[in-house]
Amino acid sequence: MVSKKAKPKNETKSKNALWQELFKKSKLTKENIDLLKEDLVIRGVDINRINPKSVNIIQLFGEVNKETYVWNEGVFTALFRQYSKDKSSKKKWIVLDGPIDYEWVENLNSVLDDNLKLNLPNGESIPMTPGMCLLLETDSLRNVTPATISRCGLVFMNRLEVNRPKQMFN
Repeated sequence: MVSKKAKPKNETKSKNALWQELFKKSKLTKENIDLLKEDLVIRGVDINRINPKSVNIIQLFGEVNKETYVWNEGVFTALFRQYSKDKSSKKKWIVLDGPIDYEWVENLNSVLDDNLKLNLPNGESIPMTPGMCLLLETDSLRNVTPATISRCGLVFMNRLEVNRPKQMFN
């Protein structure tokens, strides 16, 4: 008889083990998972990571110049526009990695809604194309409104189960 050792409660899980648990809970079959993996490998994934708190809200989303009425593009809007125009089959992920602040995250509500469009202050709307994905990676939901939470799918990783939380998507 082979004895199974009990796993200590404080032992961390590998990134692969966590993904396997997530896939099991998603009720996808092994064939579905293999097809998804193959699709990502064949098509590729273009990932751009932005820390939204490293710039101010105008630098992130842009603004209309009050004197000239000219639109000045922000870091996020420029990347979102670039990905929206890209017609390649490659997946395009924007990862907003950092503390979530209600001031900037409220600007994403139109993207997170069913209409999937980024509405800009200049009246323009940029559609989110099928190959695009928006990920919010944070260690706290303290400053998030219920409206934003209701628009997102959440994955919670317990700090005791993950060696380094940031390791998940790196």
